[in-house]
Amino acid sequence: MIDEAIQRKLREQYNPDGSALRDIQLGMLDILIEFDRVCRANSIQYWLDSGTLIGAIRHGGFIPWDDDLDVCMLKSDYIKYRTLINNELRRPYTLCDVSFTPGYGYTYPRITDSSISVMRQYGNGEIRKVNIWMDILPMIQGTALFARGINKFYGRCFRRRYGVIDDGRLKHIVGGIMYPFAKCVVDVLRYLGRFVDKRNLDHDFGTGFYSKRKADDVFPLGNVMFENHIFPAPADCDSYLKRIYGDYMRLPDVDKRITHDFILRNEHIKS
Repeated sequence: MIDEAIQRKLREQYNPDGSALRDIQLGMLDILIEFDRVCRANSIQYWLDSGTLIGAIRHGGFIPWDDDLDVCMLKSDYIKYRTLINNELRRPYTLCDVSFTPGYGYTYPRITDSSISVMRQYGNGEIRKVNIWMDILPMIQGTALFARGINKFYGRCFRRRYGVIDDGRLKHIVGGIMYPFAKCVVDVLRYLGRFVDKRNLDHDFGTGFYSKRKADDVFPLGNVMFENHIFPAPADCDSYLKRIYGDYMRLPDVDKRITHDFILRNEHIKS
């Protein structure tokens, strides 16, 4: 963990108690706590990932400027348990998945809190009220063959199939027609990948994320302290994070401390 004085200075600068960002972080923490409750009650394996795991190791909780929360689990486990998870989550939490959530357009699932919303500005300038969320990133075993090539094709077909991209009726129709073919190709590559190297863990197709993990770094799962709560973590967090980020203990330059373009108010919006 970084020096306590540095940590205190960062907290004062980015997410002091009572700030809008800190309220968002604590709301996301509540989502994680509820998700963890369901997983522990049903022996479902998952682990903290990406910036959330860096935050746990480097800061003992959220990275002070972060407004995101990520966990990983094997795709096979997610498929097996997604209905159970959705049914057992307490209100106001909901598992969003394209297979059963109307209007949901991400290739990976997330859990939302319908009681807390924030204003978010997107790259095209659109401003929209959204519920806070926690991302669940399913991982597949084996090398994701041709992931970068197929992801662009599959991702565009997927987003047009589910109406996420609004770039004209013709492209929407073509994307819908091509989606079954793209999905078939991805399913075949998922199957073939399992025979290449089971020690590899890759993001599932369509997420647009390409950093690799090693199963030996993850299993058997360990634990880590995050915001004064204990959550599952990779067995070897140091190797896991170095493989993805290199020197993850080094603080990024100020201009690299990015968020999701939330328009932060004095307090979050209660629905």
